[in-house]
Amino acid sequence: MQSMFTYAQWKTAVSDAMLTSDAFANVIRQAKAFLEDPAPTRDQAASLRRALKFWMHQKPDWKVTVRNRRIPGHGPAIEALWNRMEYVLNGKAIDTLRVEAQKIVNTLSGQLDGFYRQMLDEIFVHPRIAGSNICWHQGTSGDQDFETNYKAIPGAAASYPVGGVKAFTVTLKEGKPHYPVLTDFQHQPVNRVMELRPSFADSTICHELFHWLTHEQYEVAAKPFAGQDNKNIIEGVTEFFTRKIRNDRGIGNYHDELDAVQYALMDGSFTEPQLAAAYFRGVNATWVMNQLRDSALAKKATTFYQVPQLKTIIGNHAATRWTPEVKAYVKRLTPQKMKALNLPAASIRNVEAYQKNPI
Repeated sequence: MQSMFTYAQWKTAVSDAMLTSDAFANVIRQAKAFLEDPAPTRDQAASLRRALKFWMHQKPDWKVTVRNRRIPGHGPAIEALWNRMEYVLNGKAIDTLRVEAQKIVNTLSGQLDGFYRQMLDEIFVHPRIAGSNICWHQGTSGDQDFETNYKAIPGAAASYPVGGVKAFTVTLKEGKPHYPVLTDFQHQPVNRVMELRPSFADSTICHELFHWLTHEQYEVAAKPFAGQDNKNIIEGVTEFFTRKIRNDRGIGNYHDELDAVQYALMDGSFTEPQLAAAYFRGVNATWVMNQLRDSALAKKATTFYQVPQLKTIIGNHAATRWTPEVKAYVKRLTPQKMKALNLPAASIRNVEAYQKNPI
């Protein structure tokens, strides 16, 4: 992924007009120090990024051509410098994004909106300009910087306290200097950036990629829904698709929201293809959201076993007849929760047998 080249080669590739520009002088100095060092440090890369961003803000016409992938003659040289710099700064995140994005392509490609699918490939799977849609907060102030940006999102901290948030995806507007300058501010999903804490898990990256892929019409349709309904629609559905890719159980912080989606599928409020069409392509998004909101089981998401028909499923049917959603819930049940829910003896026996020997 990284382009390895010398400063002399890079300087030759850059046009004379750029070399004589006052605004580019600092970039030249920073690039020389960065490219001539066999093992450049993060501080060197960060300093170079600041110089590049400042220069690009002085040349908005050129910056737009980079966003739209119409690169002028000197563009490849800048791309190569940018990519090497980004790998020093964000190599782990870039590589993890590529792996998780490829999993989504392999599993759900046919369900994605065509343009979103193309951008997923160009930006994360085969990035020509690396790191343009991530903001990985690192260093001693990483957590503080991450939390400051999260709290700046209207209503975010009220919905999910910042201490439990591992990452978030935000739709950008112009004038956000701490974001990667090569991001296209005009079109979704390219105008979305993921912000990551210093420490992140692969499952977190996968979850944020689904936020990045959420269709604009789905996002707009969700705005009238408030409170827990909105959480189920946004985080529950996102986590549902994350688990399909990661094949993990018991991960994440959205158990109740995920349960709501699984129970709505269980009671036939909508089908999984209908849910995917709404989430990835905006098809009948409002109808799906209303169905999720009105699902009798989804309303009981935090009190699963108080729903009579589900007690019957667990108590009277062997695990071979349980749906994947029921199995996922049973795996997470603890003895304390079973006691608190006052489960019938038959249900407890079936739960314990399944937990010892999941099938």
